[in-house]
Amino acid sequence: MVSTRVCLGVFLAVCLLTVPVSIGETADYRISTEESVDIPDRTIETKWGEQTVTDIGKYQTGDYVSVTTNAPSDKEYTVRIINSEQELMHSNPGVGDDKSRFELDRYDPGTYAVALMNGSEEVYAVQPLVVAGYTVDQRAPESAESDEQMEVSVELTKVSNDVSSPPATVEVVVGDDADSVRTTATKQSDLTYTATVDLSSLSTGDYRVYTTVRRDNEVFGEKELIGLSDSQQLSVVAEQPSTPSTTEPQSPAETESPTATPTTTPTTTPATSESAPNGQQPAGGDSADEDTDATTSSPADSTTEQVTDTTSTEPPQNTTATTTPTQTASPTATSTAVQTTTTETPVLPDISLLILFVSLTLLARRATN
Repeated sequence: MVSTRVCLGVFLAVCLLTVPVSIGETADYRISTEESVDIPDRTIETKWGEQTVTDIGKYQTGDYVSVTTNAPSDKEYTVRIINSEQELMHSNPGVGDDKSRFELDRYDPGTYAVALMNGSEEVYAVQPLVVAGYTVDQRAPESAESDEQMEVSVELTKVSNDVSSPPATVEVVVGDDADSVRTTATKQSDLTYTATVDLSSLSTGDYRVYTTVRRDNEVFGEKELIGLSDSQQLSVVAEQPSTPSTTEPQSPAETESPTATPTTTPTTTPATSESAPNGQQPAGGDSADEDTDATTSSPADSTTEQVTDTTSTEPPQNTTATTTPTQTASPTATSTAVQTTTTETPVLPDISLLILFVSLTLLARRATN
């Protein structure tokens, strides 16, 4: 078992580090757990060669772990769970593509390894497994610009009395298979943390973001992992050029002024008092009525014209045109017409009276004779 402990020691020391290295692949053997967090690929060096780690199992005390193994169909092997003290916790045999199930009822919070090994203690594949003392709720943006600092908030929940509170370290990791940035989170309250991640060293592209929680005791040179968040996708995009805002000046509000509209009021002044001898109608009849329109001009203009009818004996008629300017603040022209009323006075002919008087006188004389 000495060689197994040495191999596991090398494995744990490397897989707990989050600095990425070149990718390696063991084509024939693979191991994975049902509940795991996807992380950037890591290649670890063991006494028997390189092993690739692509995810970390995440469980709590009392959970069941389902392990899936892939191997050549005729190859026998053993699936083992080993703790940070290099002690064997569980072991199940397997052959080819197979599944194993383990119960974590006696597991304290901490870091473990699930290893696929042959009978001669050679390691074919390994996967880290964390039994959590804290659950981790991580909140980070889905995208950020490459030149900015990204804020990540972390909230912890203690799920085991076997871990101290608060934990020794809370760390946010942003990385892919080639690059990564590790940032220590700052405590804000009891179990609430924030991390300001500088993304300037990362190129544009897609990365994974996850948070680790560790305690003081060391496992092969690293503080032991006792909590892990889910992995979140982050897109780092190029800096967007700033566009200066242009504000167009506001034009003054237009106010419609009322338009003065002249109002024309026609006024007719009748002059129809006429006298004609012998019962004749006055010459011209109603044509003597003259219509005079009042036209807007300068204020208070008054014009008097004398009109003489040469065909009658009627006295001169005065026609008066009066101009009355009216200003109306309404855009509608108003025309007011004054109805003309003509009153004719009947004239008794003087010659008829004279003839009647002479006739009566003659009749009286004849009667006396």
